[in-house]
Amino acid sequence: NNSTSIANGISNTAVGTYAMRNNTTGFDNTALGASALYTNNTGIENTAIGRQSLFYNTTGTGNTAMGYKALRDNSTGYNNTAIGNFALTANTTGFDNTAFGAAALYSNNEGRDNTAIGRQALFYNTTGFENTATGYKALRSNNTGIYNTANGAYSLFSNTIGWSNTAIGMKALYNNSTGNFNNANGMNALYNNSTGNFNTANGNDALYSNTTGVGNTANGDYALSKNITGNSNSALGYRAGPNTTNLSNTTCIGNEATATANNQLVLGNTDVTEVYCYGAFVSSAPSAPNLVVIGTGQILRSTSSRRYKKDIVPMEINTGNIYKLKPVSYNAYTDDNRHFGLIAEEVAEVIPELASYSREKDVVKGSTSEKMIPDAVQYPLLSVLILKEVQKHELTIVEQQKIIEELKRTLLTQQLQSQILVRRVEALEKKN
Repeated sequence: NNSTSIANGISNTAVGTYAMRNNTTGFDNTALGASALYTNNTGIENTAIGRQSLFYNTTGTGNTAMGYKALRDNSTGYNNTAIGNFALTANTTGFDNTAFGAAALYSNNEGRDNTAIGRQALFYNTTGFENTATGYKALRSNNTGIYNTANGAYSLFSNTIGWSNTAIGMKALYNNSTGNFNNANGMNALYNNSTGNFNTANGNDALYSNTTGVGNTANGDYALSKNITGNSNSALGYRAGPNTTNLSNTTCIGNEATATANNQLVLGNTDVTEVYCYGAFVSSAPSAPNLVVIGTGQILRSTSSRRYKKDIVPMEINTGNIYKLKPVSYNAYTDDNRHFGLIAEEVAEVIPELASYSREKDVVKGSTSEKMIPDAVQYPLLSVLILKEVQKHELTIVEQQKIIEELKRTLLTQQLQSQILVRRVEALEKKN
């Protein structure tokens, strides 16, 4: 078999023209095929099956190559497994790599701890390490990217230096090149992402159009599919998410729930007619307390039990000031309906405790001021003030009623006295 230089090695098997031709002291090697392990001299425990497999190996150990030119250029790399024509062909010093499929990890030379299963999976990888690619041309363009996982044909196809990405599904994260920490689960999920980071897409075509957007989460087929550059968006449901390309900080929950501006939270679509929140408060009472939204936007359960309160004293606010409040009617900028209510700024001047306040920069566009300004009226508190004022009037009425009763008694006494005087006068007149 023309394997002329294996005399010094032990436990070697060489079958094929020039198989293990240059071996000197290497042992426990198996070469099957023309020029398999051709250059090996001191390498040990290698298995090469196929023409020119492990051709340039010199000192590399523990390698397995099966297929035409599999691990051909390997010299000192160790513990590599290549099964398939041209699998790990260019590997030189890389170690602990596994390639299964024609041309899988073809260009790898120094990369380590990579796993490629599928034709041309991780094809262009050179020094990238700890990547896993399963599927036809998965992670094909990766060269120095690390910690990536691609499962599905063409998944993470264009990735070059991006790292810590996970793509599961055909063409998931297909165009990603330098984006990091992205997770795509579903066919075409995050398909157009290129440099966007920290995105998560679960569902077919979820976050499909995203390119540079950061920190988006989409759950559901086509969720956030139109987002391109928007950041920090969350969508849950089929086609949930804005219809525009650049909104940020939106939350859309439900089938086709659609935000129309930044910083919106949308629950359901235009077909939703009722909203229930089972389990928000469980009670056997015939009438359970309501949930309320306070001025800060926090949702609370409305309670009044003494169990929740301390430092209880009579209300100190001058409730008489409610007469200074000026009810108005108005149209809102957001609709054409006629509304009735109070103006927060006017309420703050009369009864400051009745107004709720926000930082100016949070409610006035373009402002950077931290100043707290009136923004809303706490209407539930208004009823308590009115009750207190009614109680004051009731006390006044009671006192006035006492005075009236006293006056009535006085008047009755005076009437009786007048009658007595009249009778006396009449008696005197009769005597005369």
